[in-house]
Amino acid sequence: MHLPQRLRNYLLALMPAFPPVYAVFALAGLFKLPALPRRLKAFLLLVAGLQFLAALATPQPLVSLALAAARMVLIYGLMGMGLLLASARPFVYLLAGLSLVYISALVVSLHTYGYMLFDRTRLIHPYYNSVSLGLAAALGLLIIAVQSRRLPWALSLVVGSLAAVVLLLSGSRGALVALLAGSAAAALLDQGLRRRLFGILGSTLAAVILLGRWIHIFPVNRLLNWTYLSNRDVVWKGALDTFLSHVWGGVGPYQLGLYLHIKHVRGCHLSILKYIWGPGCRDGLGVFDVARVAAHNTLLHSLAETGVIGTAGWLLLYGLIGYAVWRARDPLIAAIFFGFMAMGFVDNPTLVPSYSLAETFWIAAGVALAKAGLGAAPAEPRVAASKASRPPPT
Repeated sequence: MHLPQRLRNYLLALMPAFPPVYAVFALAGLFKLPALPRRLKAFLLLVAGLQFLAALATPQPLVSLALAAARMVLIYGLMGMGLLLASARPFVYLLAGLSLVYISALVVSLHTYGYMLFDRTRLIHPYYNSVSLGLAAALGLLIIAVQSRRLPWALSLVVGSLAAVVLLLSGSRGALVALLAGSAAAALLDQGLRRRLFGILGSTLAAVILLGRWIHIFPVNRLLNWTYLSNRDVVWKGALDTFLSHVWGGVGPYQLGLYLHIKHVRGCHLSILKYIWGPGCRDGLGVFDVARVAAHNTLLHSLAETGVIGTAGWLLLYGLIGYAVWRARDPLIAAIFFGFMAMGFVDNPTLVPSYSLAETFWIAAGVALAKAGLGAAPAEPRVAASKASRPPPT
């Protein structure tokens, strides 16, 4: 399945606003995998094999095996698309879809809550949650900072301002951590970016401090309150207890909600609109809600879902990507990798499927492999045509 470059750019532009587009990317990326070097294919098979082995040790092995296979196909397909892109430059097209997300979040929030948005609640969206909105804003700011030379200054100013407002009103401290870590990683790789990155960081932090100290805006005040963990400590303990009860294989992919009773609420919560306007779901759809339950920590979530065996595979995969990012020396790819990894201490930003943000991480991982030279098969030695056609001596 071949996607022309222009079509890839259009799909990247649509992906944040229409998340199912990433399925097209994953399908196209799968066709890249057979051409990978043998060592890389063996490594990826090892990681997948550990996931399958862990699934067999779960309470429902057949269900877990099918879900683990589906997840690995999606992740490897997205990495394959990154290998096809082989550059972070097309990521600038994500700003189109991200802008639609920013605008729709502000419109829906103001229409629903009015001035209460500033007084007692956080930014909402029809299908993004407040944490995802914050990460979407951080991602947009990182793309603008790193690739601003390829953008008109007016576009950078408008989209950057929208992203900054969304980050502030989302109240997501994890997204702020992602912005800080991603900016630091990009600045270390490119000295020319330091002024722009520090300017964005300085402006954002100044806005947080000034608005939080002098004006009562609830989501901004939340960014300054690092002592309240939003019951994450309770969720972490529940995930740890779940892991200790299923050490080797965990409870299976997307099944943590069945065991993490403190987090799971029965009913249909597939869309955040349920909490706003109250639309119902057809009977039976609510069972899929458990797939959205997360441990709010990447390592704990992996341990609870896949146990020691599966987590070993994830650590190997993240280690390979980190090594590729270090070799690639691309500021934007480094910003995405380290930003998402830092946010992983308090959320699950790399868990797929998502609202297209985790998918962006795995596409960036494929780009890192390509730029590091790990995704290209070694060239076969060429034999000169004259020697090949020369008859043997008599």
